[in-house]
Order: sequence, then C-alpha cells, then structure tokens
Amino acid sequence: VWITQFMAIFWFWVIIIIQASSTCWTQNSKLIEILAPVSFSITIVSFGEVHFSWKQNPAQRILNYSVKHSLGIKNPITERWQLFKVSKLSSRKLMVLHKGVFARVRTIFEQNNILIAQSNWTESQVLAQPGDNGTSVNNLSCVIYNNSYLNCTWDVGKEASKDTQYSLYYRQENTTEECQQYQKDTWDRNIGCQFSNTTIMSLNPQMLVIYVNGSSKQAAIQPFDQIFDPFEIEKSNPPVKVTILVNEGLLRVSWKQPHTSYLIESHCFKYQINIRDLK
Repeated sequence: VWITQFMAIFWFWVIIIIQASSTCWTQNSKLIEILAPVSFSITIVSFGEVHFSWKQNPAQRILNYSVKHSLGIKNPITERWQLFKVSKLSSRKLMVLHKGVFARVRTIFEQNNILIAQSNWTESQVLAQPGDNGTSVNNLSCVIYNNSYLNCTWDVGKEASKDTQYSLYYRQENTTEECQQYQKDTWDRNIGCQFSNTTIMSLNPQMLVIYVNGSSKQAAIQPFDQIFDPFEIEKSNPPVKVTILVNEGLLRVSWKQPHTSYLIESHCFKYQINIRDLK
C-alpha cells in the first residue's frame, strides 16, 4: 500500500513540475516582442528567377533564441501559399512571373527547433506584367529530343492582332538562348520554335524556363512564361538492333539501349512492346 501511495505522490509532483515548467515557458514566450522584418523587396533577376530580400527590424531585441525567417510565396496559378524557412536575410526562387509575385516574410524565434514566437507578416508584391488581355500565347508545349533538340509550339492569343509577332527564349541555370528558327501560321505569325543544338541537360536538376513575349502595332502583347522539368518532357530515341526470334511457338524480342548524347544507365530506361498479329 505504501508503495502505491509513494508512486501516487511521486507522479503528482512530476505533473506539478511539468505544468509549472510549461507555464513558465509560455509566460517567457509572451514576454518576447517579435518585430516584423523591414525593407522587404522583390527583384526579378532573370526569366523565372526572383530574389527576395529583407532586413531585420533594428528595434528588435535579440534574446538567446535562434532567429530565422518564414518566407511565404503565393502560387500565381493555384493561389496557394508555399512556406520556406530561411536562416539568411534573402532567398532566390524559380517561379512563373507573368501573373506577378505576391510574397510575405516574418521573423520566428526557435529553441531546439521548437517555435517560441513569431512576428506579424511583412508583405510585398510585383504586379502582373503589362499587356492587353487575351494577347499572350496559349497551350505552350515543349519537347526535348535526345537532349539536344528542343521544339516548342503554342496557339496565338485569341485577341492577338494579325500583325502580332512572338519571340521565345529558354533559360536553364546561367544559359539563356533566343529562338532563331520559327514555325509560322498563314498570317506569318510565329507559332512554334526549334532549337537544333542546345545545352539543355534533362538530367540537370535545374528546371527549364520558357518565356514568350510579343510585339504588335495594334496592341500591347502580354508575355507568358512556363517552367518545365526537362526530364519529364524529353523524348528518347527508339531502341536499336531490334530482333525477333520465333522458336517452337515462343516469341523472343530483344533490343539495344537507344543512342543518347550523354551517358544514361540502362536501368533508367523502361520499354513498351506492342505486338500485332498480321494474319
């Protein structure tokens, strides 16, 4: 019995200590005044690349906590917020820009990776790029062939005049190229582009930014940009040395890995076989 009473008293004091500690923690966190960052700016560095920077509030009193920042970026397509924890006073992101940029940042205090307190948001934005509605390209689609040939096609904007002329650029990391070979419609407007020799690497983790702007004497053409994963839009060459053997009613099909302009391990390929009886 005395053991049971002792354990009950022991756990009673443990609970009191834990509760007292939590209360003290909460009270301390309430005493911390977290001030929002200042001088929050958004700078468009290049096609699809944005630089966010801010400064710590000069009136902020630094305590014995880890000071970080939470950067929120509103997706212009889905209108959902993406949050990034940043330890510095700046960050660079790759994103679609033709719809503008809306972002916010706030200061957070942490201790042992546990959030102690956070400030209000500081917001900033870059307006959508100018142009008349309905003049930008639609249904932009791009394919990479054998890691060296890029082909992009698009539809002319519904409100684009007959004298509209589009120009396409692609960017991956520090490489930017303007299209020199266009496909045209009956009004001599550019509706497609071919790059016969590019430096695009589909296995490169850097995304591919496609930017299309335009000009017209009758209207201001809205620019349009889209970000592609090179690996997902690459179309490989077909397999080589395909052989078919029939032996005692069994069909055997074999082939060799397709030719590529760079080394790809064999396990990276998957194949599809279509068999049709011609009888």
